[in-house]
Amino acid sequence: MNGYYRRSNPLDTILGIAVVALLAFAVLSSIAWAWETWQLLTSNQSTHDVILYGRVASIVIAILGLAAIRFRAVAYVAITVFAFSWLALRSGGADGGEFWGFAGFMPILAIYPWLARKFPEVADGRERAMAVNNSQEAGSTPLPHLPVTTPRKGLDSLVGMADLKDRLRDAASDILAKRVEGEQPRNGILLHGDPGNGKTVFAECLAGEFKLPLIKLRNSDVASRWKNQTTESIVQAFADAKAHAPCMLFIDEADSLLVDRALMAEGGGEEAKITNALLTELVDIRAHRVVVVAATNYLEKLDAAGMREGRFDFKVEVPTPDEPARLALLNAALKRHVPYVEIPEAAVERAAKRWVGYSSKRIQSVGEQMREMKRKTNRNSFDFDDLMAAMRALQGRAGKIPENTKELDDIILPAASSKRLKAIATRMSKVGQIEEMGGKAPTGIVFYGPPGTGKTEAARALAKTTGWAFLHTTGSALMADPSSWDKLIREAKDIRPVIVFLDEADDILRNRQMSNVAALTNKILVSMDGAGGRTPDIVFIAATNFVDEIDEAAMRGGRFTEKVRFDLPDEAGIEKYVSDWLGMRGIEPMNSFVVRVANTLKGESIANVDAILQEAVNQCAVRVLGGEEGSLTVDDIAEARETISRI
Repeated sequence: MNGYYRRSNPLDTILGIAVVALLAFAVLSSIAWAWETWQLLTSNQSTHDVILYGRVASIVIAILGLAAIRFRAVAYVAITVFAFSWLALRSGGADGGEFWGFAGFMPILAIYPWLARKFPEVADGRERAMAVNNSQEAGSTPLPHLPVTTPRKGLDSLVGMADLKDRLRDAASDILAKRVEGEQPRNGILLHGDPGNGKTVFAECLAGEFKLPLIKLRNSDVASRWKNQTTESIVQAFADAKAHAPCMLFIDEADSLLVDRALMAEGGGEEAKITNALLTELVDIRAHRVVVVAATNYLEKLDAAGMREGRFDFKVEVPTPDEPARLALLNAALKRHVPYVEIPEAAVERAAKRWVGYSSKRIQSVGEQMREMKRKTNRNSFDFDDLMAAMRALQGRAGKIPENTKELDDIILPAASSKRLKAIATRMSKVGQIEEMGGKAPTGIVFYGPPGTGKTEAARALAKTTGWAFLHTTGSALMADPSSWDKLIREAKDIRPVIVFLDEADDILRNRQMSNVAALTNKILVSMDGAGGRTPDIVFIAATNFVDEIDEAAMRGGRFTEKVRFDLPDEAGIEKYVSDWLGMRGIEPMNSFVVRVANTLKGESIANVDAILQEAVNQCAVRVLGGEEGSLTVDDIAEARETISRI
C-alpha cells in the first residue's frame, strides 16, 4: 500500500458487482451456446429453438468481439464461435436474418485494426510498464514516468518558415522510411539557434505532422538528488520511447544533459555518466522507429561525440522568424491581448517588416506591452510609433549613456554642422513618418574633425535626443579583442533602435592596403551590410580625426555615407559654452568676464576649454582655502591654459 490508505468507493463496489455479473452471464451464455450448437448439429430442432439459439449465439459473439479489442487472442475464439454458429444455424434451416451476430460481427472485423491500435492489449501495457520500471530496485524511490502526448497540430499550422518546415519534413520522412536491409538507419534531428524562436513548437508540430506520440525529456524531469538515479531515469525514458514506437522522443535543453566531457572536472562524476548513457542510447534507439529530436540554444556546449553523424544526422538551425511569420505572430499577439484596439494593418505590417532578427517570443510580448500601454493611457487606437515604443519598452535597456549627457541643442558646433546633425536626429526619431514620405533613417555616419571637438559628446546627445539606445566601443578595444565586435553586434540587434559608436576609428577603418587589421575591417563592413540583409534601426557612427585615411569601401553608399564635420568653436560658441559651464556650477561671472574668457580661449577645442575652466576653478578653490582672494579671474584662466594647452 506504500504507506497510504485508500478509502473504498461505493461506485467501485457497484462496478465490481456488475463485472462479476457480466462474467457469470458470459459463462452461462457460452454453456448454453455450446449445448444448443451440439443439438442443432446432431438432431432436428423446432423453429422456436433455432431462433432462440441465434439470439444466444449473437450475444456470445458480441461479448467475445468486445473482449477481443483488449485481448487479441480472444479474436480467434470469436471467429471460431462465429463459424460454428453459422454452420449450426444453416444446419437447423434458420434464416440468416435470425442471426444477429452476423450483422454485429462483420463491422467489428472491419474496424478491428483501428480498435487494436486505439486500445492496446493488456500484455502490451505490461511490457511498457516493465520497460519503465526494469531498472528499479525494491524499496528504491520510484523513477519518473514521462507523459506521452499526441500533438494535434502539424507544421502547416505555423505561418511562414517554409524552408525550415521542408527540412524537418524531409528529415522525419527519412527516419520513418522503410528500412532497407544492409543500410544504416538515419536518425537524430538537432535543432539549434538563439533562444525564443520556437524550437519546442516546431518539434511538437513535427510530431503532429506525422501523427506520432510525443515524449518530452528535460533535465528537470529526470534530475534527482540520489546518486545514479538521473542516469537510470534517462535510460528508462529511452526504453519507454522504444515501447511506444513509432513515436517521437524530444530532448529539450539538450546542453544540460549532453554536456561536453572535455569541460568536466571529474571524468567519473554523474554528469559524465549521463553523457555516456545518452551517447549509448542515441545509437541503440536507431534500431527502433523512434524519431529523436533534440533542441539547444548553445550548440558549442554539447559533447562533440554527441553531435556527430551516427547520433544526430540532421542538424537544423531554427532562425528568427521570417516576415510572414513575424506578421502572423504580431497579429495573433495583438488579437489576444488588445482585441478591441484599433491599429492600422499597414502599421502592423510595417512593424513586422522592420523587426528583422527579433525572436518569436519578443514579438509575441509586444501584445502584452500594448495592453499595458492601453491601461496607462486609456486609448483605443494606436499607430506604428506606438508599436515601436512598445518594443523599446520591452528591451528594458538603453545602452550606456552617462547621466550628464547633453541635449543636442547644447552641443557647440558650426551652424551648418549643427543643422545637419539636427536633421539626422529628426530622421531617426520620426522614422515612421519619414519613411511614409519616401525617406529613410541613416545607416552610417562619419563624425570627423580635430581632436576634442565634441564628436563623442555629440553621438551621446544624438542618442538621448532621439530616444535610441547607445553602444560605445573604441578602435583600440576592438584591435585588442576582435571577437568583442561580434558580441557588440548581437547586443545591438537585441536592443535596437540603437547607435553603435566607433570612437577612434582611424586604425580599424584605415585603408586596408596600409592596415595590419584588414580582417577586422572586413568584419565590420560585412556586419553593416548584414549577412541576410541589412538589419533596420542600427546606425553606425565612426569618429575620426583623419577622414582622408578611411578606406574607400567604408565610405561608399550604404555604409558610412553621411558625414558631419566638427570644427574648433568660434568665439560665440566658446562664450555659450563658458556661460553654461559656469551656470551649472553656480558661478556668477562679473561684467564682461565671459567675453574676455572666450577671447583668451580662442582656438581651443571644446575638450580643452572644459579642462582649462576646471583647472582655473581648482586653482581658485586652493587660493580660497589659503585665505586669499576667492574670485575667479581671467588671469586664472590664462594660467590654466598654460598648464593644459600645448598652443
